[in-house]
Amino acid sequence: MSLLASQAEVIKLGRVLGVEPDELEFLGGASAESLRMLRESVTEHLLEEDRPFFRRLAQVFEHVPTVLAAKIARGIDPMVVAGVAVEIQARRVVTLGQRLATPFLADVCMHLDPRRARDAIRLFPVDLVVDVALELDSRDDLVTMSRFVDYVSDDTMLAVEEALHDESRLLRVAFLMESKNRVDHIFRMLPPERVQRLLVRVQEDPEGLLSGFLSLLIHVSYGFKRELGDILAAQDEELIDGYIRAVDQRGLWSDVLPVVAAMSDSSRARVVNLPALREKHLQANILRTAEESDLWGQVLLLITMMGEDNRAAVARIMANTVTLDAVTDAALIGEYWEVLLDLVARMPDDKHREFAGIIRAIGDVDHHLYERIVARAEVHGISITNAATSHEPVAQ
Repeated sequence: MSLLASQAEVIKLGRVLGVEPDELEFLGGASAESLRMLRESVTEHLLEEDRPFFRRLAQVFEHVPTVLAAKIARGIDPMVVAGVAVEIQARRVVTLGQRLATPFLADVCMHLDPRRARDAIRLFPVDLVVDVALELDSRDDLVTMSRFVDYVSDDTMLAVEEALHDESRLLRVAFLMESKNRVDHIFRMLPPERVQRLLVRVQEDPEGLLSGFLSLLIHVSYGFKRELGDILAAQDEELIDGYIRAVDQRGLWSDVLPVVAAMSDSSRARVVNLPALREKHLQANILRTAEESDLWGQVLLLITMMGEDNRAAVARIMANTVTLDAVTDAALIGEYWEVLLDLVARMPDDKHREFAGIIRAIGDVDHHLYERIVARAEVHGISITNAATSHEPVAQ
């Protein structure tokens, strides 16, 4: 999982432990999966301790009149009510819930395990769910809201979206969602003008919203990823520049490069040739990410659309910072030979020899491909057959 997923898990773990995410900075290197498992283990342990008590109390709630059950609920801790709710019949939960004040229901939701209350959640009236969502929003409790998204109907989700007028709130909820399976569907329900407003809001507050937006781009389908990427690429250069610099500052290129690669050709060409991406330190960071995260396929695709000066700069950085084995593997898989040959042609002789050795090794496996590469290499001024490999002594 990505760095962004780990960030979301730290926030949710902080909620379970009752601490601020900043206090869990020491977990920054942990994977999202391990953090999720830790959070679920802690949650289950806390519930398991009190489950016998919840079950005994549930017997009371099941058998007393609804009016009395609601009165009892109002007089006890919302955490206890949440524990009892998963032990009684779903319709009974809804009947009781309709007799409780919205703020109290929001308190209960903070402690409720939606996985175990899914049947009841789907039975709640849409207007009541919207009221609770707005109450949670007013408290800035988007962690709680995010846990319920997977369990409400489309009609309910649409009603909540319409009630939450600030698109950035929806973005934060999506960032924190347990499962990302519905992210694509949820944002496709938004009108285009709201998506447009969302982009502007992210640019205005990158510190608070960029992680959520990038997480959205990562988890939507390829088609919607392309749509959103194209919308972003069509924005003012200043707005896109802000995105690029924020991504670079946060070290999020491994999450973003696949998104740029998914854009349409025209959008991709515009983005890769922006002034910001001509800066040497940005190019170096992108190439370092490609090397460390095995993203050369995406990067070679982007380089195919770079202008002459940009390519020359990239070739110089590559010559000094990377070996060509992984890059060649990516060219082999994606048929990016032309752009790779163009880059190698711009590199010093020692990189020519390194490349020649790699290609000769390919020739041992696929002679037809070897001959094709040799022919194209000669067009670019690279001699494969006569160059010594980087492991062989060069004739003086």
